[in-house]
Amino acid sequence: MSSFKEPEPCKYEFRLCSTFLCERSGRAAAAAQRAKTVHQLLKPLENVCMQKHEGWWTYEFCYRQHVRQVHLQAVANKNGKRETKVVSEYVLGKFDGRKETAGNEVEGPESIVPSLEDPARKAFAQDYSQGHKCGITGQTRSTRVYFVCKPGTKTTFLVSVKEERTCHYVMVVNAPVLCEHSLFQVTADSSRELVCSLQQGKGKEAETNGGKQVEV
Repeated sequence: MSSFKEPEPCKYEFRLCSTFLCERSGRAAAAAQRAKTVHQLLKPLENVCMQKHEGWWTYEFCYRQHVRQVHLQAVANKNGKRETKVVSEYVLGKFDGRKETAGNEVEGPESIVPSLEDPARKAFAQDYSQGHKCGITGQTRSTRVYFVCKPGTKTTFLVSVKEERTCHYVMVVNAPVLCEHSLFQVTADSSRELVCSLQQGKGKEAETNGGKQVEV
């Protein structure tokens, strides 16, 4: 105890010093230094491809490589065995950068955007451009991929694909590893509604919360 005083009658103030708080502060600082960037968390997805079937088309996403739209068909090979072959293909965008994450690679603030599924939550956006030429616009096809963290999931998978405008696509990928990043963590809402009313005959306001009345 470093100090003790009575600023008002029957009201006391104590000042305590504890090394426990210093230890917690040190642990928090060390944890912050160990925190991984989004690129470091997504590194296990390098050389990983995932697919989603949407009717006639199958969409393929290979992290830091490309996005493809293909039509698959089962055919018999020369030995009579059935195999799946790509009979139609469109490249919807290629990654313009290294295929492997650099050790010091940090996501830019413009890449952290509201999630398409829930604007109150965050997503990491990554662009894939210079795909096959679009016959309608004359421009190359492109895709923006949104990486999100779905609480309670353990599998990385392609959630959805949508042609946002002609030959430009948006893709949502669930990446549970992002749940480790502070920007993607869900915090409990501690706010609550307070209802105040005037107590009859007492001339004071009271706060009603779960049956408990407190002077305001």
